[in-house]
Amino acid sequence: MKGLNSMKNNIISIIVLVLIWGQFTIHCLSKDFRKSQTQDAILEKDSATREKLKRISRILNEGNSFFQKGNFEKSLEKANLAVNTYPTAPGYYLAGVSEYKLGKNRDALVSLKKGTDIDPENEQILLTLGIIYTAEGKNEDAIEVYGKLESLPVKDKYNYSFKKAVILKNQGKFEQSYETLKRIPAEEFAFPAQLNMQLGDAAVQLKKYEEAEIYFEEARKNNPELLSAKKSASITRVASALENGNQAMRKKNYKEAASHFQTAIQNDPKNPTPYIFLGNARILTGEYEAALKAFESSLALKSDYQEAISGIAAVHYKTGNYRKSVSVLEKSISLFPNNAIYQNQMGLNMKALGEPAKALVYFTRARELDSAFAEPITNLVFLLIAENRYKAARKEAEFLKSESEKKQIISFIDVSEQIYEGDKHLRQGDTKGAKVFYEKAKKLLRRNLPFTMHLEGCISFREIRSLPRKILKKLFP
Repeated sequence: MKGLNSMKNNIISIIVLVLIWGQFTIHCLSKDFRKSQTQDAILEKDSATREKLKRISRILNEGNSFFQKGNFEKSLEKANLAVNTYPTAPGYYLAGVSEYKLGKNRDALVSLKKGTDIDPENEQILLTLGIIYTAEGKNEDAIEVYGKLESLPVKDKYNYSFKKAVILKNQGKFEQSYETLKRIPAEEFAFPAQLNMQLGDAAVQLKKYEEAEIYFEEARKNNPELLSAKKSASITRVASALENGNQAMRKKNYKEAASHFQTAIQNDPKNPTPYIFLGNARILTGEYEAALKAFESSLALKSDYQEAISGIAAVHYKTGNYRKSVSVLEKSISLFPNNAIYQNQMGLNMKALGEPAKALVYFTRARELDSAFAEPITNLVFLLIAENRYKAARKEAEFLKSESEKKQIISFIDVSEQIYEGDKHLRQGDTKGAKVFYEKAKKLLRRNLPFTMHLEGCISFREIRSLPRKILKKLFP
């Protein structure tokens, strides 16, 4: 699964958003900055107010001129003079954009919000608010602003829908982003290639791979020189094959999974990730030579690929070549000392080589490096059970993050301890006393049968389980 997440991250990183926010800010921050809009309202006011409006109109025109010349201190000074004379939306707008240009985002938001109090549907003010909210990471506020803008009867409404959709996608709200993008008519949007790229990206996240390919192909048609569209389509096919393979793996259809992973490799033979998936599937079908070849192919493409190194070590372990596995891991640990998977694999090899003390050290180190990694904890618990150290085993089990798993494994420790106590009585010739403990163990085993089945593939569990099974079968036929 870690490999699949890495693959998805690669997909996301390759699909680059080529539009920048400033591309759609023509009206508020460019040289086409609009001048004062107070003139039309002058005729509707009384004489005194008309004089004030005429005065602030002149002041704002002067402020606009300073703004166009890049003198934002002066334009802010004129804006403040205007709003102090008579508050208007254009006055607060000029103040806000001047403060924004001066890097005073907090002050800019205050000024612009005052502008929306006067004119709630002022496109310039709302757009600038959206830009600042986005820059400040206030995504929910930005989404709300762009949502309002797209509802207005304005020329650039689809630009605002696009902006909203991109923010939604960056927040991980892929379904909402996808639906928003689909409502934008490509023929009416100024940047159809980018629209289709974003649609394709969102479709990938939603695992709608066939649709994603169509969108990427459309993007390529919109702009034949857009190499990222062609590459994204290829990556989508790889992601689709990996997803199909993982679904087959979950159903334990390992040969089918391998077929899907090979398809992924055919679509992108220079990508090291699909080889990892193929290698894991080959291990599960017992095709160790093929698995080793897959991992080595991955490592040849990326010499420091930790998953590939781990796979090679796993193949040697599975085939009983423990010394070779240790050799691979020792070199890797010198390069990646904080890799918990390597430490856990070393522990398994040491246990197989009959060195439980060293195994305990490696399992403990793996647990310390990654407290969320359950496997070294369970391996450590089984190792301690095998040594009849039940108190220490319970202490280690407490490190498990999953409460249900913790409860089950502690119950298994209890089973093992009951069997151990029964053994002691049996060796002393106390069959009746032994049966009491074995009966308790039997009840616990029956109660935790699903967990017992879950641990079927664990080598250390099989070793521990063999004795109680024989004893229970003998005593309770």
